[in-house]
Amino acid sequence: LVEKIPMRFVSVGGSNGWALSGKKTTTGMPILCQDPHLGLTAPSIWYELHINAEDIDAAGVTFAGFPAVVIGNNRDIAWGCTNVTLDDMDFYIEKINPQDPNQYLYKDKWEDMKVVKTLIKVKGKDPVTKEIRITRHGPIISDIKKGLKEVLAMRWSLNDALGGLECFMGLNTAKNWEDFKGAVRQLHGPGQNMPYADRDGNIGYYTCARIPIRANPSDGPLPMPGWDGLHEWVGYVPFEQNPYLYNPETGFVIMANNKTAPDDYPYYISRYFAAKYRAQRITQLIQEKEKLSVADNQAIQNDIYSIEAEEITPIILDAFEGSVDLSQEVKQALDYLKKWDFVTDQESVGTTIFHVIQMKLIENIFRDDLGDDLYQEYIDAANEMFKGFQLIMAKKDSNWFDDVSTTDIKEGRGNIIRKSTKQAINELRERLGKDMSKWNWGELHQHLSGHLVFKDIKFLKKFFNIGPFPIGGSKATVATAAYDFTKPYIAKHGASTREIIDFSDRTNDKRVITSGCSGQFNSKFYANQSNLWRRGEYHAILMDRKQVDESAAAILTLKPRKEDN
Repeated sequence: LVEKIPMRFVSVGGSNGWALSGKKTTTGMPILCQDPHLGLTAPSIWYELHINAEDIDAAGVTFAGFPAVVIGNNRDIAWGCTNVTLDDMDFYIEKINPQDPNQYLYKDKWEDMKVVKTLIKVKGKDPVTKEIRITRHGPIISDIKKGLKEVLAMRWSLNDALGGLECFMGLNTAKNWEDFKGAVRQLHGPGQNMPYADRDGNIGYYTCARIPIRANPSDGPLPMPGWDGLHEWVGYVPFEQNPYLYNPETGFVIMANNKTAPDDYPYYISRYFAAKYRAQRITQLIQEKEKLSVADNQAIQNDIYSIEAEEITPIILDAFEGSVDLSQEVKQALDYLKKWDFVTDQESVGTTIFHVIQMKLIENIFRDDLGDDLYQEYIDAANEMFKGFQLIMAKKDSNWFDDVSTTDIKEGRGNIIRKSTKQAINELRERLGKDMSKWNWGELHQHLSGHLVFKDIKFLKKFFNIGPFPIGGSKATVATAAYDFTKPYIAKHGASTREIIDFSDRTNDKRVITSGCSGQFNSKFYANQSNLWRRGEYHAILMDRKQVDESAAAILTLKPRKEDN
């Protein structure tokens, strides 16, 4: 069982968020856009709500059971959430006292662990008592296997402080930038870059997190000795010194899990930022126009142009320059790539060929060096693998291109590209047929919102799953439609909601989620937004009471039961 514990969580998601000031909009007032990328599930992870009470009037999305809007707006401000990818967790190897399993070594002395006993009730059986041992670095997470001489403790910022509810309750009633800062300083993790806009014309963002200050900023990628005292956290960056922008001269702020802090920022934040492509494309589209409308921002949220493909496709084509013995199939595939405009729409053949070649390249670059098991673990860590692949592809003489199983030959980039292209063509022929003109991206790349419980149960999944449907986009596009590299090409990760807030006309606010607001598969509201979402369309966000009453399909009134006298 211990061997089955993944070393890394699968990470293929992300988020986009940006805010434009009036100097960048056609109306002269701010626009805020947000689309968090999460697993696409049925029902959606998000529940839409509008809370209207004496001191609160907020609308947006939340998690089932959470009593506040998580991403959304009130009458005065709007906000979003994008993951910082903050490095806020370290692992420590602790040496256990052979004479006392509840003591560990620290600076040549045995220290007592804190032992917390938790009672777990088991239906039909006696309760089970679970002991959790905690060192100065955090709880021991390797106790699933007993009797170890060394154990693993987890240091995590959220073990020191929580505060999510207070943050979002504060956001729901915030009226300005100062209120916003007062609320988000209470969000200690997971770290979020939060875009902001308000009715007075202000925009900004704040990095909302407890950023650890490490004695050695290079610590973190691997488990560290816990006994020598050389790898400690010495505190947290003061909230006032977290990265932020308020009314920048550019007239906009953007965040897409990229590095947002300036290069001279004095504190280490992370080495796990997402690849540059989404942030680069959003910036490009915002800068292309002097002023942007709501429709322009809607187009950006649904943009499927791939800068990644624009960079890598010429490298693929260059590998075939001067080749004279190419098969007709290879020539035809290369012709599709040459004519491709790098828009990853459902009908595109070039998109299909590129992404299957990419998948073969990933396998041919990494599998021989890492071995089968470690290779699977590495491509599970999709964000890190994705960045590694891009760096290797840009370096023509990288040693990663050499196939270690062919000791008499040293392969280069060209060899591996040509091999991968032929493998990709063979796979596509088997999967989609001999007619290359029918190798449309949507035939291979499909969106599936799987039910959290019944998605793989044969006789139930057809009722509860939403999809699969053909879909454009890729992991590298603004409109993300990402698949697990271990199981390509079913897109299970993407924009879990899209929202646009227009401070010039609040009746123009828009949102869409991936499914619907009901969790009952036979309800007309189970998947009524699915087609809107796939077409890049939205519904209006209604906050005016008269409009809400007129559009209501039904009204449910809950009254507290009167207590017996």
